[in-house]
Amino acid sequence: MKLLNVAALITATTLSLPSFAAEQRAWVGDPVNGEKLYKKQCVDTGNVNGPDWCQLPITDSEHMTELRNERLYQQIKSRKGASDSIPKLSLLEIWDVIAYINTKHLALYDFFPDAGRYLCGEYTIDKYGLKRIKKAIGKKLSEKTAQVFTFFDMPNEQGNLTYVPPEPLLLDELKKKYKAGYLVFLPFVSNGYDGQIGIAMDAGGKITKLAVFDTDKKTAKLNRKLTQFEGQGKKGQKTPFKSRKDKKLAKAVFEGYLRAMETATMYDRDENERTWADE
Repeated sequence: MKLLNVAALITATTLSLPSFAAEQRAWVGDPVNGEKLYKKQCVDTGNVNGPDWCQLPITDSEHMTELRNERLYQQIKSRKGASDSIPKLSLLEIWDVIAYINTKHLALYDFFPDAGRYLCGEYTIDKYGLKRIKKAIGKKLSEKTAQVFTFFDMPNEQGNLTYVPPEPLLLDELKKKYKAGYLVFLPFVSNGYDGQIGIAMDAGGKITKLAVFDTDKKTAKLNRKLTQFEGQGKKGQKTPFKSRKDKKLAKAVFEGYLRAMETATMYDRDENERTWADE
């Protein structure tokens, strides 16, 4: 899909249909042409003479969704680190490359297609959360920090997903009653898969979607298995998830969920400090 409104595109966030198959996504730009351009800029150069942005971990959903399209556009446009032999990209070509890059990882829209605005921040689980996790899973958590994406269903902004920078006046508009939920990307190992999982929860901590990036039959099968856990969980969850067919998967999902839920709780603490006067 080619550009129609340049000004709108520069402020656009990652958009896609609610599907995890790359070929079914609707992107800003042409991902087919973008793949060819990416190859010329990054692969054919052996990353020796290519621009710095070629080093981006494009399969890392947490990093790339945090980066956002408009910032990725600026990085590609700057050509930092590129040799003179690397051809410059036009505005349309840059958005084609962005479209291709966005087919390589999960998108925020996959998890909260109706949200209007979202926040992004890094949070570290406090000692109380770590203690609760250890009690629930019987071991210490090795990694305590993660990005939390918090979504809001704003009036008259359905599906117009827009990032909100941490500015007081803009944050004041994000009332608790509008909060749709949270999304955390975490490492995940189960069923022969070793990568990232997206754990989406509503404002009460109930799982609304679990997914790994769908690249083949194996990941598609895993995503089907993950749907059995949707609707489970709540803040303060103590009871392990159960699965009659796959106990190892249930254990892996439960551990990931606890970390995601406790990290989202750290966002809630900051939100409460910001909104106490509203209540």
